Amino acid sequence: MKIFVTGSTGRVAEIVIEELHRRGAEVIGFAIDPKEIKGVSEFHQGSVTDYEALKAAMKGCETVLHLAALRMPYDAPEQVLFEVNVGGTFNVFKACAELGIKKLSVASSPNAIGYYFGVDIRDLSYLPVDGAHPSYTTDPYSFSKQAIEEIGRYFYRRFGISSVFMRLGLEFTYKIEDLVKLESFRADLASLRKLVDGLLALPEKEAAREVRLIENGIDQMRREAMTCGVPFKNGTEYVNDKLSKEQYIFNFYVHNFLMNLDSRDLASGMAAALESDITGSHDVFLADYANMLGIESAKIAPLLYPGAKVDYARLQGYDALVDYRATESLIGWRAKYSLADFYDTLYKNI
Repeated sequence: MKIFVTGSTGRVAEIVIEELHRRGAEVIGFAIDPKEIKGVSEFHQGSVTDYEALKAAMKGCETVLHLAALRMPYDAPEQVLFEVNVGGTFNVFKACAELGIKKLSVASSPNAIGYYFGVDIRDLSYLPVDGAHPSYTTDPYSFSKQAIEEIGRYFYRRFGISSVFMRLGLEFTYKIEDLVKLESFRADLASLRKLVDGLLALPEKEAAREVRLIENGIDQMRREAMTCGVPFKNGTEYVNDKLSKEQYIFNFYVHNFLMNLDSRDLASGMAAALESDITGSHDVFLADYANMLGIESAKIAPLLYPGAKVDYARLQGYDALVDYRATESLIGWRAKYSLADFYDTLYKNI
């Protein structure tokens, strides 16, 4: 298979291209900055905002893995972020339509729902979260991810191009056994675990009140940061600048649904999406099948996500709070490397 990979010099691309090469694929790379990546047989320098250069480089390819994007709301002014993320994705799909490429896979984000970076955070509708969950984005990055998923549905309706939009779990550039050796990661999870254990020990109404206080504090800091008059700050996450350490940890892990993804599963998941025989446009989560905290999901779901309707039949044991089973059904992929194998290491002294 001849695969065209945008953003081919990025860290995610490097991980995935190695796996694609191992599977025998011929990889054609495309990126703004040149860099030698093992497994890339041909490289084209260019931007996804340059339609003619993009289309010319894509000729002869059978499918596309679209990874090129600005990845944070503060990486560029909003109009530039929209041009790259949304306009660039439209260009990729349009080139596929003109070249007769009928299927592609795209890196999206759980932020397409709008639950992490947003200026105005609403309660989740239900858990586990799946690709059909309503979106209420209120920041430029999350909105760009919501918009590109709509682009996929548009091109399927108009041109019959099928696509998989992959919403990635956290920490996806690490192998789990390496990740758990990081002191900062272990300390963050231990801190969050202690907080949640303490909340679970409280009477239900008191625990709910404490969670709302934490959420309200984060919301206030987020609104102040996002409406401070500066639309972006290169190199510094303007939201997290204003949060306390406890608020930062809660915001980062809980608002990303406590989901992890090993780098090897990232690679195999994206390869599975490219190789799958799918029709339509689908939004799926690539994530560990277990939550990050090592607490039964039926306990933490109603506590940490007040207002969400919990489907307890789909949250058994330590199940992830995102619908990994839907991903398995659609593209035949399930995470192999789980943080659950390291619960004892992470939480043994708690």
